[in-house]
Amino acid sequence: MYNYVTTFNDMIEEVFGNYTRPFKEVDKYRLYRKDNKGYLLVVNAIGLDNDSIEVTLDQPESGVRLFPRINISGKKKNEINDFEYSVNISSNLMIKEKIDNIAYDCKNGVLNIIIKTKQSDPQNKLTASKVDLDTFEW
Repeated sequence: MYNYVTTFNDMIEEVFGNYTRPFKEVDKYRLYRKDNKGYLLVVNAIGLDNDSIEVTLDQPESGVRLFPRINISGKKKNEINDFEYSVNISSNLMIKEKIDNIAYDCKNGVLNIIIKTKQSDPQNKLTASKVDLDTFEW
């Protein structure tokens, strides 16, 4: 007896191909630990580029928030298909270390946010600067 669902899925993959991403489309982002130097936050940002994105980070506040809050926003209209691509994320990050600096780079529909941590007093609000990941060093 055939498993028709599996056979159908195999046929669809064969005809249309497939693609892979580091996380599912329904997930907003994925946070990766980079040794003791900080974190890499990867965000799905299809249709956007460095000039159309703004990234800020609010540090934890005593009695208000235990973790830093990342704010990512941006939009850009695609003139070919007349569609406006956008991202609007505001989420607490489960990072206990103090954050020293953040920077970002958006290429090929992937927004990479570098979050450097340290053991000193953080600023209350940080604004990310643009960075070229091809030349960036931790």
